[in-house]
Amino acid sequence: MNKKFYVMAAFAAVTMAGMTSCSNDDAIETGAMPNSSIQKNGTIGFNITQDDAISTRGTATTPENFLSQISDFQVIGFYSDGSGRYVGSANNVGTVIDGDGAGAWDYHTATQVQYWPTGNLDFQAITPSADASFTLANTVDESTPGEIYPRLVANVTVPSAVANQKDIMFASATAQNHAADGLPVDLTFTHALSQVVFSGKVASTNITAIVNEIEICNIHDMGRVGYLAALTTLSAAATGTATASFQPGLKTDVADRTMTTTDAKDLTATDGALMMIPQEQTAWTHTTPEKAIANATGSYLRISCKVQDNTSSTWLIGAASGVGEFEDVYIPFDLATANSKNWELGKRYTYTLVFGNGTGGYDENGDPLTNMVPITYTVTTANSWTPAPGVEVAF
Repeated sequence: MNKKFYVMAAFAAVTMAGMTSCSNDDAIETGAMPNSSIQKNGTIGFNITQDDAISTRGTATTPENFLSQISDFQVIGFYSDGSGRYVGSANNVGTVIDGDGAGAWDYHTATQVQYWPTGNLDFQAITPSADASFTLANTVDESTPGEIYPRLVANVTVPSAVANQKDIMFASATAQNHAADGLPVDLTFTHALSQVVFSGKVASTNITAIVNEIEICNIHDMGRVGYLAALTTLSAAATGTATASFQPGLKTDVADRTMTTTDAKDLTATDGALMMIPQEQTAWTHTTPEKAIANATGSYLRISCKVQDNTSSTWLIGAASGVGEFEDVYIPFDLATANSKNWELGKRYTYTLVFGNGTGGYDENGDPLTNMVPITYTVTTANSWTPAPGVEVAF
């Protein structure tokens, strides 16, 4: 690449406005199983709430659409006194509850209907009830003193295609029993994954930037999520090696991926947000021995883009069309902020790409793209004045 052009730097900033964590203050109340005769006759019913409002695959969860976001869930239940399982056909196979999208929840089949026993029950639930991206593998943690029954845990492998990624959520309710008024079990679902979206802007209106693809590289795609350490506290742990790559779904119209102002523009499609395993990962160092992208072990972004100098109409990156229209630029990628490299469960991270701010950007060999730096000038102190011979002027 021998053209003179601006540096494109990826400013991976997670602001308070762009990161939403779980909060019970944001609970969204929804419907319950009909409190008709089946409740009064002792059927175990369920009421569903959610403890935050981050997006579900890019679609913002609100009181208006929450019921349609959760179509079903799987629930298991154990006697609180440790005497065994009660709800579900096995420790790893729960009872499936379906929602009608309008607030009613009922058993998937009539043969699964269960009634309240004597004594308290502890419930754990996961939604969706099943998916190709996870398996349930619950075991008693023998290292935990007093552990009496399995905790609900999912082994997750995040699909490479964003369209196949699911917003996996868990809920737990302990010491439940059949109250006199027949109230259902209140399950509050919490997001178990991290959501990642992208926006972009230019540092100067002298340039125009168009993004074709964004790819996060060297990221964990496998992990365990659920009640790993305690029945009522959700947690996650990445497993395997961080070698996976993911592309968020970007907006299809070129105009929506074109940046001409210093205001950030959302680049992610409505259903294009990534659902990632919560994790910590070190950024690519672009030095020996992992200097070249082919040898990189740390995480980085690959940005396929083109950039034009508006004053001269010269394409600084890429071309107007044809072969080489879009070129790849590589950016070291910290997962969160300078203070934390963690992706945390239940949080939405917005990364803003800033084109033309004069820092960062490497080629596939790990060499800095120094010819992309804008022309700048500095002024040093001028030499001291040298006295010239005096001249007399007669008049």
